[in-house]
Amino acid sequence: MLTVIRRIAARVGTQSPGAPNACVALLVMAGCGSPPPTQGPATPSARARTSAIDRFLPLRAGTVLAYESEDENTGQRGVVMLRISRPRPDRVELNDGGQVQRLDTGPDSVSHATGGYLLKAPFVVGATFPGRFGEVAITRTDVSVRVPAGSFAGCLETEETAPGGQGKATTVFCPDVGIVSLDVESVADGEYGRVRLVLRSHGPAVDIDDLPDEE
Repeated sequence: MLTVIRRIAARVGTQSPGAPNACVALLVMAGCGSPPPTQGPATPSARARTSAIDRFLPLRAGTVLAYESEDENTGQRGVVMLRISRPRPDRVELNDGGQVQRLDTGPDSVSHATGGYLLKAPFVVGATFPGRFGEVAITRTDVSVRVPAGSFAGCLETEETAPGGQGKATTVFCPDVGIVSLDVESVADGEYGRVRLVLRSHGPAVDIDDLPDEE
């Protein structure tokens, strides 16, 4: 995991170890995703999952997400791309250039395979849950946001705060899309840093072998 974190941190210009790199890892683990498609008629529990966690994290196998990144301190820009796969119904794999990160899905949550939740119901302001790096709080449930991928409304906003005030990550989850923005603030060795990532595009992967031949 640290290898992936360092590589993505380098893309967006975050060179310092510690809190900045750890916070950037939130995007790697989050991507955008959905629990597996149901087989046959949806059961009541499956419908409940769809209306709750799946609505804000539709982790669909074969989806590719591209995020534009910018380091506020250096002005460096980059692109982070994630591809989603579903090796089994309760497991999500996020591939970032050959490095794989894993998530576990449940009826009301998506959690990191290494511990801590990415998102957990209930989706009400003030609700909290343990995250990968600190406590996560749901801060807003009616967010409207515009990013390169489009305009979205009715989104959730969460804030994860690292112990000791070393960093904070603000994430926006939008219906039927997943994570559309991630704003990471951190302090390492007394130096303040900020990295922002916004969704550039999302959709099914395209195999060039499936494209029609030019006439």
